[in-house]
Amino acid sequence: MRKELLNWMKRTNDPVLEALENRSSPEALKIFMAEQDAKSGRKKRKKKKTKKKNVAKQTSY
Repeated sequence: MRKELLNWMKRTNDPVLEALENRSSPEALKIFMAEQDAKSGRKKRKKKKTKKKNVAKQTSY
């Protein structure tokens, strides 16, 4: 079944074929995803910095 999928992807010029063939390489997959994001116009999301709240408990008597 995998061979059929690969043949179909080759016939249809599927852009994911290269990523599938190099699926054991994290670097190749990272490059593929970056290219797809660039083509789609998406920007890489920035990680949100979390602010540590300095909450002091106040006690009033």
